[in-house]
Amino acid sequence: MLSRRLVYALFCAHVASAVRLGFFGKRDTSALPQRLTIPLAFDSQGRYVAAVTMGSSNQQHFNFAMTTQNGLTYVAGTQCSTCNGVALYNQSQSPSAQALSTDTTVPLLGQTANSTIIKEDCMLRTVNGTQWDYPNQTIIVVTQPAQGQLAQASSAQVGDELSGLIGLGTNKNVTSTGNSTIYQAQFEDSIFGQFLQGNPSMVNFTFGMRLGKPLNIPRGNGSANSAVSTAGDPGTLDWLQPDESAYDQSKLQVLSAGTPQAPAPFANASGDWYVSLDGWVLASGNDQVSNSKSVVATVDPLYTEMYLPQDQAQLIHDAIPGSNLRPDLSSLGSLSEAWTVPCNSTFSYGIVVGNQVFTVDESTLVLQQPDGTCVSGIEAWTDSTQSQYVFGARFLSTLYLIFNVPRQGGNTLGFAPLTANKKSNHVGAIVGGVIGGVAFLALAGFAIFFFVYRHRGRAHRITAARYDSGQEIEKPQDGSVNPFPLSATTPTTVQFVHAPESSVGWDGMSQVPSPNNATYGNTGTGEDILALDIAPPSYETSEADRRTSNAASRTSLLQTIPSAEKAQFAAAHADGPSGLRSAGYASSPLSPASPNEAAASGSGTGSDTMYE
Repeated sequence: MLSRRLVYALFCAHVASAVRLGFFGKRDTSALPQRLTIPLAFDSQGRYVAAVTMGSSNQQHFNFAMTTQNGLTYVAGTQCSTCNGVALYNQSQSPSAQALSTDTTVPLLGQTANSTIIKEDCMLRTVNGTQWDYPNQTIIVVTQPAQGQLAQASSAQVGDELSGLIGLGTNKNVTSTGNSTIYQAQFEDSIFGQFLQGNPSMVNFTFGMRLGKPLNIPRGNGSANSAVSTAGDPGTLDWLQPDESAYDQSKLQVLSAGTPQAPAPFANASGDWYVSLDGWVLASGNDQVSNSKSVVATVDPLYTEMYLPQDQAQLIHDAIPGSNLRPDLSSLGSLSEAWTVPCNSTFSYGIVVGNQVFTVDESTLVLQQPDGTCVSGIEAWTDSTQSQYVFGARFLSTLYLIFNVPRQGGNTLGFAPLTANKKSNHVGAIVGGVIGGVAFLALAGFAIFFFVYRHRGRAHRITAARYDSGQEIEKPQDGSVNPFPLSATTPTTVQFVHAPESSVGWDGMSQVPSPNNATYGNTGTGEDILALDIAPPSYETSEADRRTSNAASRTSLLQTIPSAEKAQFAAAHADGPSGLRSAGYASSPLSPASPNEAAASGSGTGSDTMYE
């Protein structure tokens, strides 16, 4: 009798301890910044844009495109006499604007632009209509549109049918030009650097990118500038935390990112998101062509297609029967060359990252034009000396990307396949999360009781330093990040390239400021996952069906875990495994959210319209 009472007492004590330490049920996230979902839209040129507000009062509203090639934010100003067709920023109407310099030359997409530099309070609109504040941001006010070849070819001329550009780079790798008249951007000038400067206890900024399929814009000099395809879901940015339910975690690959100098035609770009890939493979009919050599590549949603070195693109199209070189149909004018392919072509192209191959097929790569001609989504640089690969939105729309910017050390870039039938937060998904949470709680309780009964003479505690299989994850002595796969059944199948000196907060949970602080945006709505179909007035878009529940995938995840590991699974995921930390707190953005957390996610029901 005494033994049974002792077991019961130990069980109660263990449960109480687990609840207090966050191993049981939903962990306390009151000190953690919530994920904010930034909805994207297509503008009249088919670019992905986000709604930006400038000024703390007398606010001005814009739609800004995005690029990873630079870490600065650009806006066309009223001083620009040649700017046309866009909303212009009026500095004199903003009391919060602080002038830093005038008549400055600033790098922009392979050339320079005349501008003034200011500090301004800015906001990004979230999916439910609230705003994420990022005050005191360095802003480049363009006074004359850049006339460089790359800006013109990519329709990225700020001031000419484009109000502004959000730089998703960090400026960490910008090299000096030796020209004192050209502004040398710093890390603190980027959105991420300014955020970390305003939040000194944060150690990194992490976000996820899920792009919808880009519009099919007609090619050729005589083509009307209207989309062939209709506007669907443009996608989202998962700000401060990636959305763990959006991608296949077992196939996630994380690479070190950054190079001291980006190659041409992005000669003055920061090079923050260049990575080394392990080659590519093409399958066309019974033929297979591959390149097993390491290649340098970057990702950028500003560009639509895939741009390869000339000899590699030629090799690929030589393997596609019926392909023909058509430079006049390229998406970057004279900077790139395109090929036509038969509209019934069947082929696939994949990039090799570690031991994973991320593949796209003809449904993504064959683009039909209004005249019935079909164009390949793989293009070549016209300059035969250019060796870099640039993967634009068409390829990126098939992946989930995770960008990690540490305060110290190098960036990392994660690639993962999208979760099948990834949709918005439907009621069914919420219900499934609740049911999964109850089942998870019961399973964890039984496992703890069983463990105590069998091992009541041994002290035992599972912390975030363990993952599904119970394997110990030790903190590196040099402070670097050691990412790892999160497959419940095969945790050793994914290989990673580690980031040099990438620092994450091993004890950052106790140091993170409250999300009620203004630097978090004061949304007060928690986590909003709903991805709406939003387009500016120039487009009419029907609501895509994105409400398929992922409750079944959550259930199958629990069912695939061996019973002997379920207790460890429950406890380890309550705090989340150590690894890449999202926005500098103790929970990893690469770790799966618990069912209770998924159930508690906000649905975001606000009405969303883009500006202009």
